[in-house]
Amino acid sequence: MIHLSDRRRIELALPASMMARIVRQLSDHPETDRATIVAIGRDCDLAQFAPFQDMAAERQRALHKRLLRTRAAALDWMENRSIATAYVAVVRWIQAITEAEILVLADDAPFLAACERLLEAIQERPRNVELLGEVDRSATKAARRIHEILADQGYYREFDNPFERREAA
Repeated sequence: MIHLSDRRRIELALPASMMARIVRQLSDHPETDRATIVAIGRDCDLAQFAPFQDMAAERQRALHKRLLRTRAAALDWMENRSIATAYVAVVRWIQAITEAEILVLADDAPFLAACERLLEAIQERPRNVELLGEVDRSATKAARRIHEILADQGYYREFDNPFERREAA
């Protein structure tokens, strides 16, 4: 069995944890199909807890608290931004770290399927598609900031910053 450090477990859980937070915010939106969002949220929760499954319950709780603090540091600064901006920022950040192979998601990963279902649900309304386009530029900057915040906290530091590569290209 491969040994995973606590830091690496947090890194593996962060994308799903961030998306779970976005999904929870969407669940309060009046135009949201509640059943779909609850199912997507459940899949995000399963994915965020997966890196801790082989640990004792007390250790799982401790790492989950650390995960929540890290997620808060990465996302709380966007509290006054729209949910669309936060969603696109998290998606852009996940895209960047997967394209840079910092995080590898299997094609059949439940988290990936949950993200695809969420995008489908969002795209059902033409206004949502317009809104995502409107926030794309600021959300891409926010994604870069998310990565910088996480790197400052010691996460994903052994990898090149995927946003620096994009700027150089």
